[in-house]
Amino acid sequence: MEEQVFQSNQVIHVLDVAKLIIGIMAGYMKEHHLLPDFTALENVIIPGLIMGKSRNECEKRAKELLGIFGLMQRTTHFPTELSGGERQRVALARALFNEPAILLADEPTGNLDSIKSLEIMDLLKQLNKESNITIIMVTHEEEMASYASRTIYFRDGHIEDSLKKGFKYVESAPLVRSSYHSEKIL
Repeated sequence: MEEQVFQSNQVIHVLDVAKLIIGIMAGYMKEHHLLPDFTALENVIIPGLIMGKSRNECEKRAKELLGIFGLMQRTTHFPTELSGGERQRVALARALFNEPAILLADEPTGNLDSIKSLEIMDLLKQLNKESNITIIMVTHEEEMASYASRTIYFRDGHIEDSLKKGFKYVESAPLVRSSYHSEKIL
């Protein structure tokens, strides 16, 4: 028997709830969590397949994203054949596959060199501005945190300070970053 969730006297199937969450929110972590028996392309198409999209449609979208991240020549490679930075970019492409409204990013540049880190941050800032994706990010890197339009500093589990840089609730979604010692919201 399929599990059900009840909301406002309506029955919602668990799979429908999962699809709703996948369509709204995505996670992107320093640890890529790619499936080792799947190629880069196959790892990226997973969210689309879960949403019921055709394999052809998913592959087209995945190639578009992998191209944005400079990985078109690596689509048939397995995670063990990719560098740490390449694996991280595949994971980001997967997280962005369904064009989520919210991207949760935990140390998204942690395994990247300084040049790729800045490229990813520029892309995240562009996504935030042009696609209105809210990005909540945790980082220990002040340079990456400087992209934030809003910054929240945490110390010992408590908010220590909060700064805003041109942050507007109506005009754009906030890009957010945080750290164990300091938290920044872009």
